[in-house]
Amino acid sequence: MLESAEKPAELFYFFDPMCSWCWGFSRHFERLYQHYSSQVSITMVVGGLRSEQQPLSDDKRDSILGHWRRVHEASGQPFDFDRALPSGFCYDTEPACRAVVVFRESYKSHQLSYVSRIQQAFYVEGQDLTDSDVLANLAAEQGIDREHFLQLHHSDEMKAKTQSDFERTAGLGVQGFPTLALKNEQGWIGVSQGYLDWDSLNTRLSSRLAFL
Repeated sequence: MLESAEKPAELFYFFDPMCSWCWGFSRHFERLYQHYSSQVSITMVVGGLRSEQQPLSDDKRDSILGHWRRVHEASGQPFDFDRALPSGFCYDTEPACRAVVVFRESYKSHQLSYVSRIQQAFYVEGQDLTDSDVLANLAAEQGIDREHFLQLHHSDEMKAKTQSDFERTAGLGVQGFPTLALKNEQGWIGVSQGYLDWDSLNTRLSSRLAFL
């Protein structure tokens, strides 16, 4: 069901805040949001990229950092490779995803800026987004009451909504992040999967919206 009868479709952004390609794509999505939010409803859906409960091995860390370097080369987004993924780090994206859901459900006007901030904190500042206290501190930077955020972040309701996002993403067959898709009364229309530059993204989205 469409959120507004005045808008022809809803645009869904399937992503994970701890996905490096989503960090590479983030400036383009922010530009898209500013450019198209008056024309189409936009919903951010978290995908659950990783749920590792054991510390990364050295080989796994090196492999991930290799991906990050490719993202840096393709997008120009900054990374701090020296502080990244310290010894003992468990790459579980669920807490960060849940924080995004908290903002979507309770502080929506701050959601986009919060997502950008936690991505920067992880990739540029080496902060640990698996720690809810870190996520709460970053929420406080947005003017959000820290204790209220933590109450929501630890709630069964937000945990369930986050899992629902994961299930929705998997159920729709989304196979990589970032992914953009439109939904209208006739069904789903793919826009993009993976990293795109702004010109390519803008061309694809505008052409699909023109036919709705």
